[in-house]
Amino acid sequence: MPLTAAQFLRRFRALIVAAWAIPPIFGLGFLVLVVELFERGEVAAMFTTLPLPVFCVVALVGAERYFVRFARPIVAHLEDPTDARWRSAAVARGRRFPLDFWLFFVVYLLLAPVAVMWSANLAYGFEPALIDWFRIELVSLVVSIIVGLPIFLRTIDLFGEAFAAIELRRAQVPITTKVFLIGALAPLLIDTVLVQYYWTATGFFSVGTFAVWVLLELIAIGGAVLAVRSFRQSLAPLRAAIRGGDMATVDVDALRPRSTDELGVLVASYRGLIDRIQNQNELLTRRNLLLRAGAGFDEVVSRVREVLAEVAGADDVALALVDGAALRVIAAGERGVDRGGHLVLTGARAEAVFDELREPDAPARFVARSDGGLDSELAALCGCEVALQGALRAEGELIGVAFAIYPRARGELAGRARGIFDELLREAAALLASSMARERHREAEARYQELTRFAPDALVVVDADLRVLQANEAAEALLGARVREAAELTSFVADDDARVAVRAQLKRALDDRDVTFESRLKKAAGGGVAVEIRARRLPGAAPQVIALIRDRSAQVALEEQLRHAQRMEGVGRLAGGVAHDFNNLLTVIMVASSLLEEELEGKQRAQLREIRDTAGRAAELTRKLLTFSRRQFAAPQVVDIDAAVSDAQRLLRRLVPSSIELTFDLQAGARVRIDRGELEQILVNLVVNARDALDDGGAIRVETSLLRIDRAGDVPPGDWIVIRVRDDGPGIPEALQRQIFEPYFSTKAVGKGTGLGLAMVYGFAVQAGGQVVVDSTVGVGSTFSIYLPRTLERMQATLRPEARAPARLGVRVLLVEDERAVREVVAQILRSVGAEVVAEASRGDEAVALAGDPSLAFDLVISDVIIPGLGGTEVVRRIRERRPDVRALLISGYADVATIEEISRSGLAFLAKPFTPAELVAALADALERG
Repeated sequence: MPLTAAQFLRRFRALIVAAWAIPPIFGLGFLVLVVELFERGEVAAMFTTLPLPVFCVVALVGAERYFVRFARPIVAHLEDPTDARWRSAAVARGRRFPLDFWLFFVVYLLLAPVAVMWSANLAYGFEPALIDWFRIELVSLVVSIIVGLPIFLRTIDLFGEAFAAIELRRAQVPITTKVFLIGALAPLLIDTVLVQYYWTATGFFSVGTFAVWVLLELIAIGGAVLAVRSFRQSLAPLRAAIRGGDMATVDVDALRPRSTDELGVLVASYRGLIDRIQNQNELLTRRNLLLRAGAGFDEVVSRVREVLAEVAGADDVALALVDGAALRVIAAGERGVDRGGHLVLTGARAEAVFDELREPDAPARFVARSDGGLDSELAALCGCEVALQGALRAEGELIGVAFAIYPRARGELAGRARGIFDELLREAAALLASSMARERHREAEARYQELTRFAPDALVVVDADLRVLQANEAAEALLGARVREAAELTSFVADDDARVAVRAQLKRALDDRDVTFESRLKKAAGGGVAVEIRARRLPGAAPQVIALIRDRSAQVALEEQLRHAQRMEGVGRLAGGVAHDFNNLLTVIMVASSLLEEELEGKQRAQLREIRDTAGRAAELTRKLLTFSRRQFAAPQVVDIDAAVSDAQRLLRRLVPSSIELTFDLQAGARVRIDRGELEQILVNLVVNARDALDDGGAIRVETSLLRIDRAGDVPPGDWIVIRVRDDGPGIPEALQRQIFEPYFSTKAVGKGTGLGLAMVYGFAVQAGGQVVVDSTVGVGSTFSIYLPRTLERMQATLRPEARAPARLGVRVLLVEDERAVREVVAQILRSVGAEVVAEASRGDEAVALAGDPSLAFDLVISDVIIPGLGGTEVVRRIRERRPDVRALLISGYADVATIEEISRSGLAFLAKPFTPAELVAALADALERG
């Protein structure tokens, strides 16, 4: 049991009292019994006087109190050993104790005889001679010191018990001092007794007698000195080790026995212990350095190289990892870690290394380039001639080789360094294997996490009770964050019957069956969602199932949208076909009325003009049908934006019910170059989109403004005309704002939109060189801003056809048109302006055949785009293959988008039906100019 503070204080007080009480008693007894200076009755009489009792009590109490106070830091240290302040103070007091003890003790012993003789004088008139005074002082001092020495040594031992937990740097009382005191004081006591006995017996004292006493004492001291020297020689190694402080820093080579006694044996044992401690300490230090390497594989490799190189005293360490039958050098010299290998040893070169390390306990050995033991290419890579080659084994398996490299030959490593190097090879191998395993695990875990995280489908892992154990982000997005807390996955199934079916399917999956089924689950945002679930059992002892849940709502909606789009496409084709036939009829009406108008006057002429104007309005209706079916040829023109929007107001108001307030604020005052029909389609689509968002009424505001942008942002710098359509509807969630311009994307209910309206807006705006920006806040409303580049071009005045004098065209024409009435009125117009229709055809292949007749000369071919046999563009291409100089004019009341784009790219002249004679003549002139 460790010494407590109370035990120490009790024992320390008892020893101090004993030191101040017992030695004087022995000294006084010696004076009575041996020296016979006092009688027993005289001694008793002394204690009846004041000086001796008072002196004894005062000396005893004073010494006890002083030394108890002296020992307070030691007591405090024992009460709280963790307090470093008391620990250092306690050691200081322990070191100072011998001086204080002997100083006070000797003074006490010198004063005690004075008190004795004073009391003797008072008691019975004792008057000592000078020689008696000397004898009393000498005897009491020698006897008391010798008697007090064991008490002092026991007190020192008590300090040793108190300081058991403190690492003392030096001895408080050296053992040589103890030997000297015992060796010198014991003879002194004997000599003193003999001399005093002789003196008392003979009553005679001489200088010779005193000289003999002194000589004997000097001989005793000399013997004590010789004994001390012998002890000192035996203890010298231990003293040197103790002065060295930390065992880890003791010079083991200097710690050699200098005697053959027990101390010599102790020194030898201590040397072996220190050597083992230092060896283990260095090994632990190196291990700690290895273990403090970072978690990354590269950091582990760097630390292993650093520690092994330091232990081996090498310039560097190269590391190679076993890769099947090859050895891949992943780190060498100043090169960093290369998983692929700075050098790969294969075949016999790798086998030579493996042969050296085949034995499981094979120690590291030196290999040299000169004798072929070190691969020459590896030596060149590392820049060395000699290497200390050691195996890296983890759990008995060779995983790699370490090469401590030296630029030139060197001697063997010291025994300790070699042992530590071999031991650290095992530690390094375990660390590298662990690091590689962790890295493989992290990579696999990261791949798994990334796969599950970015998987578009929900992934859920359930146990045998169908409790959710794990769910990815897609599952949380689909079913909500509470999916991880669900008591059972089937709790998300929409109805009870389906829940039973899903539970049965998942239980089947637990029986190692792959199951695929469809169901309907409750979404996190509310409502239901159609899903496809594929489930299978996970490998492992625990029964777990992974379920892949695919949201089919988008697929179902897409299928419905596709069917709806196909219906709309059919309607569009029907509308386009109707417009085509209607345009042919309108062409005949408009051309015939224009021709008759020139021949009649008065009321009949006004009636024909009304017929022609009515046909023009009908043509505008067909143009809108073609715009709806996206078969309208784009004709960009300079448009006053405010005027164009104002012209569209009547149409836009018809699209909006009376429950919705539609207002206009037209402040642009600028022009833009755009196809007027496409501009109108933009306005229609945006207003319809806003209208559909306002189920219970609200307000739509159409604005135009001129905006100058100086800094690049969503819209490039420049002058822009901005058309804004605002509504105070429910707004568009931010997550959907990037998708609303995608074709066929729609948040509307089935049958309320094709999903093409905003896509057409975006396409028309970009085609005109502009951009579309949407700003929407849920619960506030949406604003669609169309940015169109401002143009400074002037608007071209549209001349009335009758105001232009028809040009006389001396040109020969091949006319290709399947509609007989259209063909006749076109031929009539051509002849009226001096053109010669050399041949007519109602089919494309017929026209190509006519063009193949070398006897038929013509300068221009006019063809409808859509005709039986071959299309108009193909007719023109084949004719031009034979007659490159022939000009061409294509006319059509209906064409698909691809055909219109092809006509535009080819640079052919084009005229849309219906048209007036003046428009046809202008188109002829344009075709002839194009060449």
